[in-house]
Formats: sequence, structure tokens, C-alpha cells
Amino acid sequence: MFYAVNGGNSCDVKVEIYSLKSDSWKEIDGFQCGKIHSCLGKLVNGKLHWITTGGHPGNNDGVIIFIDLADKKWVTLEQPCHGEGEFYFKLGVLGSDLSVFRTYQSTWADVWIMKEYGVKESWAKIYTIKFDEDIPKHGRSPLFCKSNKGEILLALGSRFMIYNPKANSLRYPKISKSYFSFSDGI
Repeated sequence: MFYAVNGGNSCDVKVEIYSLKSDSWKEIDGFQCGKIHSCLGKLVNGKLHWITTGGHPGNNDGVIIFIDLADKKWVTLEQPCHGEGEFYFKLGVLGSDLSVFRTYQSTWADVWIMKEYGVKESWAKIYTIKFDEDIPKHGRSPLFCKSNKGEILLALGSRFMIYNPKANSLRYPKISKSYFSFSDGI
């Protein structure tokens, strides 16, 4: 379980892990990476990942951090190299790989996966998606899932988008009711 204490400008992070075996909670110390960008962690390779901001002097791009659930240690993970300019990114899980969904100027996004976990050089850009319209900053979402056909399902605000990488095309499925709830993290 993850939660923040004393919101606002100074956000102290407290992490506790619950053990089913001992039916107890244990606090995990050592988090010193600034402010968590999203409360929902992404579980990959037995490690729970988040993006932080403001924790490292001179680095305002965001840092990927994770806690290894086996040894309860905090570690930083380098994100993929990117070009110049302003961008917005979120973590996701694509198949069994950690992924980064990085949006530029609200009109296009790159999708990166870490092919060999923990190796910075293994980050690979697998898709560039051009949107049909500008996407508001808070409407950009990480990958939800990949179908057996290779299509990628994303959320754009309150709408869903399906990207077909073979045809480099987008489609927006019609959903009859907008009463749904979805959480892609832990």
C-alpha cells in the first residue's frame, strides 16, 4: 500500500507492505526521491515502479523509481533517452515489460519498452502515435493492454483509443455507457 502524508508542496511519502503470511503491515524506509507523480504503481519483475518529480537537483524531467518487493530497497531506474522539447510521460506495462508513454506537444506520442529489465540501453521506441486531435495534458494515459492482434488500447480523457501499429491507424470504439471504473496499477 502506498500513500502520501502532508500534501501540498512538501509531500512526505510513506510506504507500507502488507504480508498475507503474517497478516501484518511493515513500513519501508528510505524513500528520498521527491514527490510521487501518480499513486498507482506499476508492477514489473517483482518491483513496484513510480515516476517522481522534484527530488533530484537539476533534474526536472522525472525519475523512475521502484521498490524491490523482495529486499524492500528503493532504486532509481533511468528512463529512455529523449530529444529536446517539452514532453509529458507516464509509466505503463505492455505485455510483461515496463513501458513509457511520452507525449509531445499534445499531438503525438512515443511508446518505449524496456526489453531487458534494468538495462538502460535496452529501452526501445516501438511506436510513434500521431493523434487526430490535440489531447489535453491530463487526458493522456499509459497503455492499458495489447491485444493478441497487436493492437494497443489507451485512454484519452474519458474516451478509449485503439492503435493498430501495423496499419499505423487509430480508431475510437463506441461505448454505450460511460459508467466504468478502471485501475491499471497497484
